[in-house]
Amino acid sequence: MSYKVVIPSAGLGTRIGTFTKYINKGLVTVGDKPAIVRVIEKFKDATEIIVLTGYKGDMVKQALSQFNFTPTIRYVDVDKYEGKGSGLGYTLRKAEKHLQCPFIFIPNDTIIGDDSINLNPTHSGNWAAYYKLKDEDSLRVEDFRTLNIVDGFVSNVNAKGIINKNIYIGLCGVLDYKLFWESMQDDESISIGESYALNKLKNKKAIRVNDWFDCGNLVSLKKAQSQFKNKNINVLPKEDESIWFTENNVIKFSVDKDFINDRVKRLAFLPQSLLPEIISSNEFTYKYKTLPGSVVSKGLNAANIVEMLDIFLKQLWKNEQKLTDEFISITNSFYKKKTYERVRYYFERFESQPKPNTINGVECDEVFSLLDKIDWELLCNEPIFVNFHGDLHGENILSHNGKFSLLDWRQNFGGSYEYGDIYYDLAKIRHGLLVNHGIVDKGFFEVNENKNEEIYISIFQYSNLLDAEKSMINWVNENGFNAYKVKILTALIYLNVCGLHEYPYSKFLYYYGTLLLQECLNER
Repeated sequence: MSYKVVIPSAGLGTRIGTFTKYINKGLVTVGDKPAIVRVIEKFKDATEIIVLTGYKGDMVKQALSQFNFTPTIRYVDVDKYEGKGSGLGYTLRKAEKHLQCPFIFIPNDTIIGDDSINLNPTHSGNWAAYYKLKDEDSLRVEDFRTLNIVDGFVSNVNAKGIINKNIYIGLCGVLDYKLFWESMQDDESISIGESYALNKLKNKKAIRVNDWFDCGNLVSLKKAQSQFKNKNINVLPKEDESIWFTENNVIKFSVDKDFINDRVKRLAFLPQSLLPEIISSNEFTYKYKTLPGSVVSKGLNAANIVEMLDIFLKQLWKNEQKLTDEFISITNSFYKKKTYERVRYYFERFESQPKPNTINGVECDEVFSLLDKIDWELLCNEPIFVNFHGDLHGENILSHNGKFSLLDWRQNFGGSYEYGDIYYDLAKIRHGLLVNHGIVDKGFFEVNENKNEEIYISIFQYSNLLDAEKSMINWVNENGFNAYKVKILTALIYLNVCGLHEYPYSKFLYYYGTLLLQECLNER
């Protein structure tokens, strides 16, 4: 006999803070795919998956549409997912007419691993899953419901605060669905949720799950992200965008509809020999096939970076445009205005104030004072507008049999789809040589402040990449470009992105960008 699965994905997900500022918690990336995808993939033998949507529901639907699932996915919209009258029980009631059969209930943030257990309620009857708390676990048991278990059966699903070591993980199977839905008609079920009706069912087996991650809990979410990490991919997390991988495809997600639309639109202006072909796209995602090769982020050296730059000069940075007032206005907005806005956002997000700092022994002015000292006319009034990529660091460049493929291109340059400043691409390459994403992902960087409020920052750097950086600066000079502009823009890139990353990397980026900017200004 078949069964269905119901996944509530309507709530705000406030337990994991800023992770759900822009997205539904089911879309929080765990490893290389969203949490809810990992949930769905555990139930390939189900006849139908019912996803209850509310908060950011359109994002959930469009994101899941890019994945290929064996069961059919049915979406049910929930009108009240916050405020008076809302609750897990209210959300679950919306699925009643679709669940007149045995079913499994599982939240969109409950990931179970490789336990060999039969969850099909037509075989196992009514059941509730639990995790046996270990002494070394860093979970607060009072944050969870617990189970009273007698002779392998659940005698009661307890309210939060009734403490024992049998944590109910929010996963259960319902064979007696008629009694379940009769119980859910009680008003008390609205706020309590599925556990209210679960307590009314007879003969509930207790099924122990040893490999469990509650991705609605910050501690457990971090553990899950580490456990499921794809070691071949170095993608630094951001609040509002993600990259996911499925089968032989790559999925780019962003909460910004214009971001996705412009990315797709820009492909028409980029050399097709260097870029992937998009398979499908919607408002929040686009998908393309995985390309052969490996990222160049660790393999660049003094020799091959010159070969790469020569290829880009011929194939990518083409069609130099005559400088116009419009281009000058674009660079002013993109470099100057955006930098001030992004640095202000950093201080707003982390609720701090700018001040002078001594960083690695260098006395650095307050950051806005440094920005005021930049020769903005040099940066903004003398751009070289060509076809461009826009995010050209080593993790976005694949090398295969002497050829290069470029990923994750920028959506526009200050609103321009076709043209951007070559200096920005050059600075992006350099910034990736100095700060390698793989090193950051491993946590091989430090930010320390002593009692005298002196700042010391450090990061592991590959010697071959430092050699490549020196070789690149030589190439810049030999090809008639201004190396000083590349160095200034490198510092500004770190300052522009510091507020977009998580602490403490955000703090490292801020201090490193400030230090490099001060050192550049000291050179003049």
